[in-house]
Amino acid sequence: MSDLIKLDYDQAEAMARQFRESADVLQETLHEILTIAAGLEAGALVGQSGDQLVSILRQDLGPSISRFTEKLRELEMDVQMAVAMMRQADSEAQSGFQ
Repeated sequence: MSDLIKLDYDQAEAMARQFRESADVLQETLHEILTIAAGLEAGALVGQSGDQLVSILRQDLGPSISRFTEKLRELEMDVQMAVAMMRQADSEAQSGFQ
């Protein structure tokens, strides 16, 4: 087994950016879902069907989207940390040859 570790910085940074952008889109989606739920609660859909839909949006879908958004932000930070650690290791390795 090789001790060689490689990281394509550009690809890793692009991945971190994609995680961040996806989290941002999900956050916007959650805002829209909560706006819809508020409209339903304000009378757009009354009765049991409206109550059930609001419940699904607020209690099921909303928290799921929030958890997924948090996970994407966590992944972004993990990739950024890996890039920083590899850059530091590369710098230390190069300084040993000077």
